[in-house]
Amino acid sequence: MKIIEKQNCKVTIEKNKDGTTNIEVSSHSNDFFISRKSCTTKYSQELIEKILDIKGPGYLCDEICREEDPNYVENHLKQGIVSTIKERKDLRILDFGCGSGSSSIILSRIFKQSKITGIELEKSFLEIANLRKKFYALENIDFMLSPNPNELPERIGKFDVIIFSA
Repeated sequence: MKIIEKQNCKVTIEKNKDGTTNIEVSSHSNDFFISRKSCTTKYSQELIEKILDIKGPGYLCDEICREEDPNYVENHLKQGIVSTIKERKDLRILDFGCGSGSSSIILSRIFKQSKITGIELEKSFLEIANLRKKFYALENIDFMLSPNPNELPERIGKFDVIIFSA
């Protein structure tokens, strides 16, 4: 078990025998917002701690559940977006404003033979996205830093589908 004190919160990280990890977040004060107070994840310790460092304890479990809980972002993508895309296996999909990569990772799993590109303005969020990509050993996905709010990276190419999910 590992206990981390951060921003008036206590984060307890405990490995289970099945390889998953339980995370509990508790606040030392009533005025600190915690989106989700607990979760169980298959993420590595490195990825959990990177999310904690960048997103903070208030959003640690929420950020993990965005990608791992099928009732969160995945169902939204399947019902609202994926259902409108024609059956094709070689799509180029742009996930515009991909944040920490949750929706991009999910799209990568759904469209295994397509190329997914996630674009984000926040460099630190892309650190989490790239750790997720590495964790799952995904090869059909890339993340790119947008140079500023008004333009895309140079030579990004054309896309069959552009998603503004979150």
